[in-house]
Amino acid sequence: MLCLCLGALFPIDAVSAENAPGNRGVIMRKQPTQEAVPDAPQPAPSAPRESAPPEPRDSPEPQREPVIIPPGPKPTAAGPAFAEWPAQFHDYFGVSPQTPTTDAVLGTLVTYLNRQTLLGKHPDVELTRFEEWVQANRDALPRRSEGVALVTGFFQNLTNWVSLESQYTAEYDRGVISQLVRVVDAQSKLDPGFDEARRQKIVSTVSNQGLFVPAGILFGYSVLPYRAVTLPKGYVPYETQTKPEFSDQFNRAEAVYDFIEAPGPIFRVDFDTIEAATVRVEQSADGQVYQPVQEWKPRDASGVRSPAMLAKPFRARYMKLVVESQKETAVLRNPRVFALKEPAAAISPLVQVAPELDGSFKEASWPRKAQIDGFIDTESVAFAEAQTTARVCHTSDTLFLAIYVREPRMSTMAATMTARDGALWEEESFAITLRPTGQPEFRFIVNPLGAQFDSKDGDDSWDGDWRVVTKSWPVGWSAEIAIPFALLGAQPTDDWKMELLRTRRNVENERSVWVYSSDGEKNEAGLLIF
Repeated sequence: MLCLCLGALFPIDAVSAENAPGNRGVIMRKQPTQEAVPDAPQPAPSAPRESAPPEPRDSPEPQREPVIIPPGPKPTAAGPAFAEWPAQFHDYFGVSPQTPTTDAVLGTLVTYLNRQTLLGKHPDVELTRFEEWVQANRDALPRRSEGVALVTGFFQNLTNWVSLESQYTAEYDRGVISQLVRVVDAQSKLDPGFDEARRQKIVSTVSNQGLFVPAGILFGYSVLPYRAVTLPKGYVPYETQTKPEFSDQFNRAEAVYDFIEAPGPIFRVDFDTIEAATVRVEQSADGQVYQPVQEWKPRDASGVRSPAMLAKPFRARYMKLVVESQKETAVLRNPRVFALKEPAAAISPLVQVAPELDGSFKEASWPRKAQIDGFIDTESVAFAEAQTTARVCHTSDTLFLAIYVREPRMSTMAATMTARDGALWEEESFAITLRPTGQPEFRFIVNPLGAQFDSKDGDDSWDGDWRVVTKSWPVGWSAEIAIPFALLGAQPTDDWKMELLRTRRNVENERSVWVYSSDGEKNEAGLLIF
């Protein structure tokens, strides 16, 4: 078990583990919490047996700046240590802590640095850029400010740790260990929760055994290791939120993911392990037969180190992360999966025969592949746990959309409204905003019961003549929508702006969008291409 192995090497009070069997412990102050998901969509038992068509995927493509799930503060018996966060830092980091505590400041910096690491930016470059910014803005920043010193010190320690970890992984060097000890000492002086006994234990272990202290023990947060990566143009990495199922066997540990719908091509997997002899990623379409994607072997006695960077990003409903050890117990904890968000652009093909609206996507007019996917949870700024996909096509006079909303907990989904123009956004629903060139903004909302809401240029009293048919499935619901071009006062002669929003109302609530706005104030628009 990881808690025992790390506890023997580093301060036990910095490590926590679940009491349940299996490699499921958590050593971070906060990790995303998700639920496992059931089988793929099949027709509801009471309905005629017709299956939603398969959605084959193309290879990768991105989009905008990603954000990692923000870490949360660690509660302490003595209460939080409050800290100053100069307002000028908001301009640089793009965010400010919700609460001005030392822990929140550290968490904010971890979030920012993880984002840059995912984008492939070297920590040394990031530190230099930050120090140059501080120097250029020294007159605007508060003088003799403890907040400036705290932020600067924390950011130096974080970037130095990431840089040293990269060097340590590439080639063991006692000089790296000596520099790591200095980072530990510097962090212990800044972090009020860092007691002397803990510092001495970490320094002793690092110095005497040559081990590299994990970020979760040094900082209390999951700090992503840096690995050089070149992302495809337009693609942006986000974390997935699906919770894996763990299983342990003799010298083998596994984490199995059922995404129901993969949000994008998976390109990176992070995890905690010790002395792993083999790390392997596998994929499956049915959850029964798995095919290997890539395997990693250790270069020295320390074993395979995280992360697993995929040479070829892949899409699959099921993914398995396997860790094998030469010892009796294999260690696998805190796995994190990252995928690429494709550019928000959908090409609508012209079809000669209009699809029949029945919620099943079975007509040949519908594209075989959903052109729209990869919805982002606006709160966690990660891929939504419950994904949505959409197909689009058009005839000479009508725009058609087929929406497939995944929901692994259909029995607890909240949708009751049936009247026209009700407040559908307050319950389970899906919203489409269209902005034809030179025309007002049109908004159309549907819920799983087929209720409709519409507005024109913000006027909720406007009612348009458009049609929708919905259908329920064991793990989701679908909607097929027909919107006449005449209703919009426009023809498909150029590209339109389009926004898509799914409101999830269930045991788990989510607000997910096709295009995420980094400022959080207003969703940006994708392109509907004719």
